[in-house]
Amino acid sequence: MPFDNPFGNVIAANGKNTVFAGLNDVWNLVSADGKTMLKANVGDTLSLLTPNRFGFGRDGKIGIMDAEGNEVQPATFDDAYAGGDGEFIVYRVGDQLGILTATGLKITDARFDVVRSSGSAAERGMLIAASGSDGRNWIIDLNTHEVQPADFDLPLTMIDGHLVVRGVKSSGVGLADRKGKLVIDHKYVSLGDPSGGLISFQEDYASPCGYLDYEGKVVIEPKFSQCLPFGQKDALAKELSTEGRIGKFGPIDRSGEWLAPPSYDYAALPALSEYGFSRLEKGFLSIGKRTGEQGLYSTDEGKEIVPMTHRLFRVISADWFIFSEMSSPMITIPYGDTRDFQPAIGVMDKHGKRLIEPSSSVLIHLDASGKFFQTSTGLSLKSKAGLHDLNGKSIVPQEWTRLKVDLDAGVIKGYEVEAQGVERIEHLRALYDLEGKPLLKIRTTACGAHQVLNGAGKPIWPKNHRNYCPKH
Repeated sequence: MPFDNPFGNVIAANGKNTVFAGLNDVWNLVSADGKTMLKANVGDTLSLLTPNRFGFGRDGKIGIMDAEGNEVQPATFDDAYAGGDGEFIVYRVGDQLGILTATGLKITDARFDVVRSSGSAAERGMLIAASGSDGRNWIIDLNTHEVQPADFDLPLTMIDGHLVVRGVKSSGVGLADRKGKLVIDHKYVSLGDPSGGLISFQEDYASPCGYLDYEGKVVIEPKFSQCLPFGQKDALAKELSTEGRIGKFGPIDRSGEWLAPPSYDYAALPALSEYGFSRLEKGFLSIGKRTGEQGLYSTDEGKEIVPMTHRLFRVISADWFIFSEMSSPMITIPYGDTRDFQPAIGVMDKHGKRLIEPSSSVLIHLDASGKFFQTSTGLSLKSKAGLHDLNGKSIVPQEWTRLKVDLDAGVIKGYEVEAQGVERIEHLRALYDLEGKPLLKIRTTACGAHQVLNGAGKPIWPKNHRNYCPKH
């Protein structure tokens, strides 16, 4: 569509040959070149909810339509917004909330006061929690559309087919199965990550930890100061400290007996989330010395598989590891008015081949598509994200705050993120193909005007940006 067009705003519809275009206070579906009106007045307001599903306004109410302008839900809602990572839609009628699938099909009537799903529902087995005015809690399965009563709050991460859950009227935690049925009552102050058929437990904060099976039976009596998840063969647990001696970690069998004398000063969950929090990657645990060197232990094989010679060593998956050498550079990370220092990290494969050298990144994870490593210089809005393929080749340099891979459209999108109060506003600034070839870039000129450049860096519009410099 040329920039010289009569429309006040445009939104890509199917990403191929149609767009929604605003004209005279209504939205219309038009051809991508703007020459053909396909459907007039599809709504007086329009917003993207989930992929290929849009909220449209008509006579003060909200409905759902697809990218071809077909109504999926009539305009009878008072509001509608995306939930999770675009995995479902929440709609409001009056002061009550209901749930639709990501494609707009109804799962529940509007019957809830609150619908909870912070972050990805996929991490919780596609289960979300909701509560009504009567105080009852419900678990909704986005896959089967089952709605079940529950006496716990929002489920935590789904691991090994189970969810660690927190009680509604107590601060204790328990365990629920895949369908949201409570299998271990929430009477413990702490439960670990379920793995290998067992889960660690602690009855109060001052007591030692032990292990339960998934039915709540005590399999290993509480006798350790720290209990890490089991793999196929063993787990690492920390012995209780005695006067004048700090306990160490060592391998235990499923009866709680030591398989070898405790010798590790440090052991922890082996992987890092995209936000830098430790998480479980089944079959591995991070190990280390008091002097700071780290390595890797396999709880599936029951042995140390990477020696403790690295400044940092973590797991991305069974095929790729994060590492930092003692000689790797330290990166300055601003935290408000203070600064922290983190080691630069890189990536090696399971054979030890170095794919990405430690240089400027402090966080690395697989992107949502699983096709790329996404790197980051930090967690603030000033941090920059980059993209490498799975062989370590740089695809997109660390230039933008956030990168999103759209495999369906065959593009990588680069965004600058702006803070507006508690909101985070994403501004699209660049497009690349999946090989990293620049397709489009929006630059901010010295005078503050925006200018669209093609893949070769030549201006598309406006040709003379000075006519669009902000007037102060």
